[in-house]
This record gives sequence, C-alpha cells and structure tokens, in this order.
Amino acid sequence: MPNNNSRWAWGAAIALSGTILAGCGSPSDRTVAMVGNTHILQSQLNLAVEASQVLQGVHLDRSSAATRSQAITLAEQQVVINWALSHHVTTTAQAYQAASKLIQTQIVPQLGGQAAFNRRLAGNNLTAADFQQYVTNQVIIQKTFDQVTAKVSLPSTATAQQYYLNNQAFYVSPPEVLVRNITVPTMSEAQSVMAQLKGGASFAALAARDSQDPDKAQGGSRGWVQIGASSALPTAWLPTVTSLKPGQMSIGKDALGYSIIEVQASRAGATIPFHAVQPAIQAELQQTAKEKAFDAWSQSLVHHQNVHLVNLG
Repeated sequence: MPNNNSRWAWGAAIALSGTILAGCGSPSDRTVAMVGNTHILQSQLNLAVEASQVLQGVHLDRSSAATRSQAITLAEQQVVINWALSHHVTTTAQAYQAASKLIQTQIVPQLGGQAAFNRRLAGNNLTAADFQQYVTNQVIIQKTFDQVTAKVSLPSTATAQQYYLNNQAFYVSPPEVLVRNITVPTMSEAQSVMAQLKGGASFAALAARDSQDPDKAQGGSRGWVQIGASSALPTAWLPTVTSLKPGQMSIGKDALGYSIIEVQASRAGATIPFHAVQPAIQAELQQTAKEKAFDAWSQSLVHHQNVHLVNLG
C-alpha cells in the first residue's frame, strides 16, 4: 500500500492525503477543478478533507495554498479513478464491497470502535454513506497501484546491505539501564526511605518490607530495561531515569505513589545485525520503488489529460 508520504496514501493507514469523494453537489455548488469535461466541485473537495479528518482525528490546513494542493490532488486522483474503471482494473461494485469490509474490520477498530467512529463522522458533518464512497475511491486507487507496480521486484540482498551500511545509525537498539525501585504512598515516606538508604540500609530489604510495587519480591529490581519511546518503564519515570548516572538515586512520582528509583548500571545500545533487519529493509526499498513508479505513471497519465483549477485564484 502506498505510504503516507505519497499523494496516493489511502484508507487503511490512519493519515491520508485529501482525495476524491463522488458527490452530486447542489445547483449552486462551484467548480474548483476540471478533468476534461468533468467538474470537481467544492462540495467534493470539502468531503475529501472532512473524510481525511475523520481518519486523522485532527483538522487539516484550510489555507489557500493547502486548498490548491488538495484540489490538484483531487483532480489527479480522479484521472486515475477514471482510467482504472475504463480499463476494468476493478468495478465500482467490487470496490464498494471491499471498502465496506475495510471500514468494519480495520478502520472502525483502529478509531476506537463504532461509537468513536460515529462521533468522528458527526464532528465532520459526514454521513456513513459519504465515508463509504470516500473509501470506495481509495480502494480503486489502491487496486490501480497494485496493478501498475506489480512488476517492481524486491531489491537484492546487496542493495539492502548497502542501504544498511549507509544508514547504520538507524539500526541500533535503544540504550538500557539496570533499575530498581521502592514505591510508597507519600512523599514523606519516600524521603524517609531515601534517608535510610543514604544511611547504609539495604535497598533490597527495604523494598521487600515497604514497597507497594510488584517487583518488591525481586528486591525492587526491574532488571535491564530499554529507555526511549519504546521503554517498558512508567512514562513518568523516564525524565528521572535518564537524568541519573549509575549508582545514583532520586524520587519520582507515578501512578502508585512515590518511587525511590536507582540506576544501578547502564549500557549503550547495540548495533542490530543486518540479517535481523534485512527483510524490513528490502520491503521498505521495494515500497519506495513502487511509489516512485506509480507517481511517474500517474503523472504521465495526468499530463495527457486536460486538468486545471477553477475559481482558486
């Protein structure tokens, strides 16, 4: 599937670019773009943006520059949709059925369930039918992408390895720390425990006696834990943990109360071997190649069409 950096990004990913929604419009609905003799209406542009907002959960840019870009994308995608239907890549009925399945099995669960999905529709003044048509068109684009890029092969091992060598900074596991903690309900209790530790008391013994954390059975030890975005440590601990050097302690607040946190040791992230990331690298490179091929093909298609903006300055 095209990724979110492509103008052809579509429905199964949460972030989408603005794309066409077929709509009838009203007699007063103004034309914003033309594809041959086909009018792209303001209402269609609005629906495309609103459907994207349903998926992203944020309001998209409505500046003049953004509107021009969205209208161009809308028109270009209409060219691809027209080509796909005229060349029998799929049918509207088949795409509609696929869209319905996609909405129920992927999009609705990803957005938090039917109630959350309905709230997003209502918040963007969309009906379920509007959104269904939007995703139907995305399915048509995806089917076209798959057909056009079917012959783009997986890059060789040598190509993947060269990419790995050129980007080794991306293939290093996060640094790790050896951490233990004692968690108590109040700050005054935490300060009392800290004073005992500084006086020479056993960390493991105080953890077994006083801590409310399940790790008390291991003397408060969390073992070796990665730090960074994927850390298994409580989020509230991370600023404290990253500020400590091995052998240092500090008090941090978390959901269970106040924790005396000690970093016992640290070690730098290790380089991830090529064989562990080779399949992911090859898939990424293949996807990038497919997007380039599809963009070149689609722009050639658009170039031979009479596509232009109207009433956008």
